[in-house]
Amino acid sequence: MFRIKKRRWLWISLAAGFVLLVLALGRPMIHLIRVTWKDTDQIEKLPPGYVDDVSRMNKTQVSEVWEIPADSQAAEQQLRKLLRKAQAAGLPVSIAGARHSMGGHTIYPGGITINMLPFNCMQLDEGKNILHVQAGARWSEIIPFLDKSGRSIGVMQSDNSFTVGGSLSVNCHGWQYGRPPIASTVESFRLMNADGTIVRCSRQENKELFSLALGGYGLFGIILDVDLRLVPNECLRLEQYVVPVDGALESFERKILERPGVSMVYARLNIAHDKLFQEVIINTFYPDHGGDIPGLAEPGSLTLRRAVFRGSAESEYGKKLRWEAEAKIQPLLAGKTFSRNQLLNESVEWYLNRSANSTDILHE
Repeated sequence: MFRIKKRRWLWISLAAGFVLLVLALGRPMIHLIRVTWKDTDQIEKLPPGYVDDVSRMNKTQVSEVWEIPADSQAAEQQLRKLLRKAQAAGLPVSIAGARHSMGGHTIYPGGITINMLPFNCMQLDEGKNILHVQAGARWSEIIPFLDKSGRSIGVMQSDNSFTVGGSLSVNCHGWQYGRPPIASTVESFRLMNADGTIVRCSRQENKELFSLALGGYGLFGIILDVDLRLVPNECLRLEQYVVPVDGALESFERKILERPGVSMVYARLNIAHDKLFQEVIINTFYPDHGGDIPGLAEPGSLTLRRAVFRGSAESEYGKKLRWEAEAKIQPLLAGKTFSRNQLLNESVEWYLNRSANSTDILHE
């Protein structure tokens, strides 16, 4: 009789636990399933003769979209002819790659748009620790190439979807702690002027053009290729803490003083309405000198991470769920150790807006 009662209570406890689990997970699961179900790619293809950027708010008719040849010699010869043609016809020329610069910087009405994406060859000089790479190469192509030799990019954005030329043209900053923008990693680059001549720019050669073109949004010529100084790939360990916004900088400075040597840092603000901008998650990555460097793999959980992020766009519950996921769940699922290259090898696909009814604009 005692065994029967004990078994009954065991089943009751298991059933109660199951009910509590369903209640705890039910709403998040329903929310994420609904977001995923609605998250279809609704972006329409542009008609011939039109270009736009990632904002989808600058649809513009141009006279020509010119695809640069992948072969360097052919590209340079044809570019000269294209620039002469543009000058003769009085047509402006704009330069485009991944088109993630918002505001129409890579577009001119009625002008010629050069698509640099096919121009993506790269070569590693192991002796000098320099990457020679063409301007149309995306970081998503470069990182796996460098990973094979144990090297990494010194400074770049937190996403790999952009091109080298685009990153140089905005002189992007990165989340590499204590590092200046990407221009600090540039040894030299070749620039085609409006008259078709090609000059090499460095801190010793054509110094003024060097400083103007890096961050010049393509106004001073076409960056053809660049020599970038590299750093070693390394194993990094995550340390994460949540602090009030008012004391965030003080907390971060105290952490840095207590343990110097941080390699990479990023932060996330709480955007839930009841605690809007009151809390911040600070993620710091320190070199783990004793750890083996994990191999480069495709970023995991893309569907789940996308559902969590996109589900926060127009939902107060989604904002709270995203905060809980970033503060408590993500470190458990993702782990604590990463390779530097793995952290850099993230696509914009996990957050990019694909709705036909709205778009996301970056404010800085």
